Order: sequence, then C-alpha cells, then structure tokens
Amino acid sequence: MLKQQCASPNMEHDEPLQKVLNENSTKKYYIQWDGFKVNHTAHSLVAIRRLGATDAQLAQFVKEPRQINHLLKPEVFAAENDPLTAGSPASLLGAKKSYYVLVDYYEKLLQQKYGCSLQRLIAGELPSVMDGILGAALHGIIQLGYGYVAKNPRVVVEGLAEIHFSHFPLKVSLPLSTLGDFGQGQLDILTVLKQVKADEDLQKFLSAGNFTKELGKRGVVFTYKGDLMIDYINKVKLPDWFDVSSADEEQLYRLMDWVFACATTVYTLAEQKNNFFLLHGVTAAWCVRQVLPPLGKQTADVLSAVRVFLCSLLAVYISEGCPGFCELSALPESGTAAARSWESIVVETLSSLGRDAHAYKVVQVCHDMDVATGSSKETSHLYKTAALISLGSPYSRLH
Repeated sequence: MLKQQCASPNMEHDEPLQKVLNENSTKKYYIQWDGFKVNHTAHSLVAIRRLGATDAQLAQFVKEPRQINHLLKPEVFAAENDPLTAGSPASLLGAKKSYYVLVDYYEKLLQQKYGCSLQRLIAGELPSVMDGILGAALHGIIQLGYGYVAKNPRVVVEGLAEIHFSHFPLKVSLPLSTLGDFGQGQLDILTVLKQVKADEDLQKFLSAGNFTKELGKRGVVFTYKGDLMIDYINKVKLPDWFDVSSADEEQLYRLMDWVFACATTVYTLAEQKNNFFLLHGVTAAWCVRQVLPPLGKQTADVLSAVRVFLCSLLAVYISEGCPGFCELSALPESGTAAARSWESIVVETLSSLGRDAHAYKVVQVCHDMDVATGSSKETSHLYKTAALISLGSPYSRLH
C-alpha cells in the first residue's frame, strides 16, 4: 500500500484534537451556506495542530469571530434533510441539496459495509465521485483529505458527502480510465498554461459569456471543453522516472509530490499574487496526496485521480483569466524566504489565530511537503515563498 505522509503519526489518538473536531462538526454548523460560503473549521484545526498549535490554541481558534460558521437552524435542517423525500443517493449527485442525508448515507456505509475502516471506505467510494471534485472550488476533497489525515470518521464522511453534494464532473468522450497519451507530453506545466492563454478558439468561446450563476467559467470548461482539457494535460511532461505503463506504488506516490510542486508553482508565480482560487489548488493537491494511499494498487484509479486534479487546476487557471507568470527571483517574498527558517515562519503563522483560514493551510501543506519529502534547495525555497505570500498578501480575484 502507498504510504501516507503524516508528520503527526498519533493524530488518531490526539484526544484534544478529536474532541474539538467533533464538537465543531457539521452537526453544529452548515458545510456550505449563502450559496458560496464554505465551512473551513476542520481543515484549519488539523492544519494548525500539524504546525504545533497547543490544546489552548485549538480551543481559542474556534472562538475567534473570523472562524465562526453559520449555525444550523433545526427547523430548516429537518425540512431539507427528510430521508423520505430527499431521493436516492444517485439522484442527489451534484444536486446541492440534502447534504445531511448524504452524510448519513456514508456513515452507514462506513459502519455496515466497510467495518468502520476509513481506508476501505475511501478505496470503495472515492473513485466513483473523483471526477467531480471541482465542485465547490475543491472543498470536498480538502475536507476529505484533512479528515483522513486526522483519522476522524465524522470529517471523512463529511468530505465524501460534500464531494457528492457539490459533484461537478469532467465531461469527456472517453472514460477517464482510458489514459491515452497521458504521460507522453514534453512540456512543463507553465508552458502548457501559456499555450492555453494563447488559444484563440478557447478564448473566443469564453468571451461569449454563456455563463450562469450555477455554471461559471470553471463549470463551462468542465462541461463543454473536457476533451480539450485532457488534450492539454496530455502535453505535460511527467518526471523522467515515471512510467505510466509500469507505475508502481512508490512512483505513484512520488508523482503526487510532483503534482503538488506544479500546483504550488502556478500559485506562487502567477502575476495575480495570492490568487484566491489558485491557492485552493495548493491545499487540494496536498489533500489528494493524502487520500491516494487507500487506493493502494488500484493504479488506474490513482492515475485517473491525478489527471482529474490536473484538469481541475487547469480549469481554475482558465476561470481566473489565464494570468501570466513572473520569475521567482522577482518576488519580494522570494528574497525574504532565503533568510527565513520554517521555524520562524510557523511561529509567525500561529502568532495570530484570527487570520483568514486559508493562510494556515498553505503554510502547513508547504511546510509538510518540504520537511517530509526532503525537497531540493530550489523546491524548498519555492514552498517558503508560497507560505510567505499566503501570510502577507491580500487576495486577488476574490469573487
């Protein structure tokens, strides 16, 4: 089985963390509300704990005004989640309704079908919904990834239910399991994105403005340009050591390290500094990496997940207007990063519990990836720069 990266191996037995996660779950707060707002509590609690937050800081974090979510209203909850009227799980796929019916559905699967094994639950259920992780700006896979790292059953089923609830599939002519030319490309990720930016036919299609509140640019691209997304992703050159035809478990795991580096490069070097949605590509990449180990030897499922994630990253890039890229050396944060240790960056991060929740996660995932994978000097510098951008820059393209 693929190994799971975990800097805190005893999170499953971390009683203060498990207690605060369970007390502040979606039993108390909505997972999504007001159309686009998303509950980040579980992600953030696990992230700050991995950065070294104390028990007192965990307790204080959930009291910070900026971190408080929308409380459930019992009467609305009952009306929206009556299992007798909600419909079947299949009918709720991507319907964005009856979320708690779906939570109950996955909880029952966990207990009755998978013997309370989170690993078996993810291996059995994630592949069938992985094609739709783009929904809700990747937050379902983020919830799932953090839940699995913490080994918290409630957060895991919340994540699967959120992917199901917000499911937005990549529509392509051939099954995603048909890899075709994936892995045969010769271009780095930034070069491919520059080609996307220069694609006149695609830009004309996007400029036509055939979008609705329900189907924004990301949705339009996934719905009508899925084959084109696959074509572009197939142009990306994978690492020389990776062979699609004979990939073993260790190669698959290392491939996801590389995917994380790609997502972090796009976020860090984008001329729209600290782009709100490219940021989600960084945290989502880390979370996809965490949930691949349960898939074990299901190589086709792992490669399909990697390709869907890369297509999701591409769709986000397109929806954000195809920003240009700068050189790493041109960023002020790059110069600062050269003189900073991870210890000092983590201390700065935890010095305030009232930051926007996304900053903690970017610092944590970059720190985890650098420390756990023994990154090169250049990659370590990239990750520190990304962390400093998330801490010190206002969001761009926040909409």
